[in-house]
Amino acid sequence: MDRIKESFDSLPIAACFFDKNGVVRLINRRMLAITNWLQKGGIQSLAEMQSALQAPPASVCCLDPHLRIYRFPDGTALRFAQEQITTKAGA
Repeated sequence: MDRIKESFDSLPIAACFFDKNGVVRLINRRMLAITNWLQKGGIQSLAEMQSALQAPPASVCCLDPHLRIYRFPDGTALRFAQEQITTKAGA
């Protein structure tokens, strides 16, 4: 499992996976830094992420609410996307 986490952390994108109850199950370093900008202490659930994106802190600027594009304190602009993933077992 450590190798998977290391590989996940080295991705050039920010990524986070939530379980069916909306709880964070896997988050890479880049997304962890982003969630800390959105909410002090980070994000623990999908609901917290959605709430933080709907009303971001003053240091985060929403550039386009329809496309979900935000500018962060380091000057980067990021687009947020959400997709449901289903396992072969149907979970």
